[in-house]
Amino acid sequence: MRLKKVTPMTKRLLLIGLAVFCVGCAAQRPTPIPVPPTPLRDWTITANWNYDFTNTPQCSTTITVGCINGFTWGYLKGTTQVPLSTITPPLIACTGATQPMACTVTVNSTVGIGNIVFYIVANGLDNNGVASTSPVVNSAAVPVSTGAVTNFGVKVAP
Repeated sequence: MRLKKVTPMTKRLLLIGLAVFCVGCAAQRPTPIPVPPTPLRDWTITANWNYDFTNTPQCSTTITVGCINGFTWGYLKGTTQVPLSTITPPLIACTGATQPMACTVTVNSTVGIGNIVFYIVANGLDNNGVASTSPVVNSAAVPVSTGAVTNFGVKVAP
């Protein structure tokens, strides 16, 4: 059996074919698996405030304008409001025989760590039945810290 002579053209074609074949052979690094962020701790958060319903009563089936139809409260993440809860009628969160009434609500939620500012607004319907809100009221900053380390031990042996 006789071998054919390899010409310069054949060499070029072989090199081009080899180059095309090896394009996908470059060293590939494995894609790192992203580490999921640590979930925020679930907190029990209780808000307390007072509201005077004398001039703006709670909305009801008989009072449908010029009334309060709830409260929205939450915390600020930078300047963005993150709602935690909206309380709607009947506003059982507010109790008392005199005005202003004391209001309390508790939720379980997550918040960041650091000084957290909470906010609240009253939601209502104006005399034309158009939705309106009160000015935003912010709390003082509430410090939220990391959880405590537990069961820490050290053993030193010779």
